[in-house]
Amino acid sequence: MHHYNNYPIYAAAVPALKNRWYSRGIVFAPDKEGATIELKRLEGPRDFTFVTKEQAEEHGFQLCRAWIDEHATKKTAS
Repeated sequence: MHHYNNYPIYAAAVPALKNRWYSRGIVFAPDKEGATIELKRLEGPRDFTFVTKEQAEEHGFQLCRAWIDEHATKKTAS
């Protein structure tokens, strides 16, 4: 688990066809009293695959960071 702007984030590589991987990311609510609450599950397109597991995981983290940046911007604009 990593953190980005106080949000815990998790990324995983999911097996795809032909020994390739696609990405998945999960954004959790900032830790409040030890609770872990999933805010958003993000999946890379299944036709957008990576050769290595590490590449897919890094893309999962990028998906999480982009979602947090967009979410934080909308929250601040309210």
